[in-house]
Amino acid sequence: MTIEDLINRLKKHCSYAVLAAKKFNAKRFYLQTNLCKKDILEFEDFENTPIERAVSLKNLINQKAIELIKKDSDLVLDQIDPEVLINIDLINDKVVVRHSNIYIYVRYLKKTREYAQHVWACPSCKGKGCKKCNYTKEKYPSIESAFKEIFVKEFGASDCILHASGREDVDVMTLGNGRPAVIEIVNPTKTTPDLELIAQKIKQNYPLEILQPKIVKKFWIEAICNSHFDKKYYAIVSSKTKELTKNDFELLKNSCPILLKQRTPLRVLKRRTDMIRERYILDLKLEKIEDKKLHLIIYAQAGTYIKEFISGDGGRTHPSVSSILKTECNCEELTLIDVNDFFVNTLKS
Repeated sequence: MTIEDLINRLKKHCSYAVLAAKKFNAKRFYLQTNLCKKDILEFEDFENTPIERAVSLKNLINQKAIELIKKDSDLVLDQIDPEVLINIDLINDKVVVRHSNIYIYVRYLKKTREYAQHVWACPSCKGKGCKKCNYTKEKYPSIESAFKEIFVKEFGASDCILHASGREDVDVMTLGNGRPAVIEIVNPTKTTPDLELIAQKIKQNYPLEILQPKIVKKFWIEAICNSHFDKKYYAIVSSKTKELTKNDFELLKNSCPILLKQRTPLRVLKRRTDMIRERYILDLKLEKIEDKKLHLIIYAQAGTYIKEFISGDGGRTHPSVSSILKTECNCEELTLIDVNDFFVNTLKS
C-alpha cells in the first residue's frame, strides 16, 4: 500500500472523527493511530535511507491526522487533559471516538448500618447470583452499586467506580459533612446531566446522599484517596463487667492525646498486611452517660481503627479503652460525624 492510499483513508477517517466528536461539544482531543506492521516496514527503509532523511510513518500519519482534524474543527490537541479520545485504526479500517472519563467530587452520607462501601461479592455464588443473595450477586448492598445504578444510566456510561477517602465498616454510618469521594464515570455518552437531579434520585431511592457534587480533574482521585483526613466519631461504649461512669471518662480524657500501637485487626487480617501502625487519639468528649454506657465523641488521626481502640482487639491495640479502664469494653455503635478535609477547597476543579 502506498503512502497516498494511507493518506486518502486517513482523510475519510478524520472526517468521521470530527463529526463524531461534535456530539460531545468538546474542545480538547487526544489522538491514537494503529498501523499495519507491514506498511511500516515497507515505508521505513532505514537501512537504505540517510539518517537525515529518515521519516517515521507513525509520526507522519499522526501529524497528518492532527492537521486534518484541526482544519475541519475547532478541536485543540491536548495530551494531558483531553475531553475526547480519537482512535484511528488503519489496520481494521475503523474509528472509535469516545469521551474521556468524567470525575465527580462528592461527599457522601450513609444513613444505614447495612451497606458496604464497595461491591462485596456474595461468597456463596462468587458474584454470579443465587438464592442466598436473592440474586443480587452481593453479600451486602453497597454504596458503589447504588451509585452505579444511577450514574451509569444518567451518563449513558459503561461503568462507574467509587474512589473514597478511607472506608467505613458495613455497620458504621457516615453522617455530618460526609465522606469525601470521587466518582469516576467510565466511557460516558452523555456529558451534561443535572448533578443536583442525580443527587435527588440517590436520596429518594437509597439510604444515601451525595452533597455538593461537582465535576473535577482526574488528579482529584489521588488527592482524595492518598490524603490523610483526621476524623470525628460518635461511639457508644459499654463494659461487660461494670457500669461505666463519669470517672471512667475522666480517666480516658486525662490520657489524651493517646498514642496507639495498632497491630492489624484480626477482622481484616485476611486482606491487610500484618503490621503495627502508630496512630493518635487526639481528644475525647463525653456526650452523655445512658444505660451505664459512655456516649463519646472521639477525635482520631486518619487510619485509626476505632473499634479496636475501644476493645483492645485481644491486646493487638494498646493502649485501649479496655486497658485504661481495666475492664473489657465494646463498641456497640459507631458513626462517622466529621472529616477534617479543609484542604480540598485549595484544589482546582
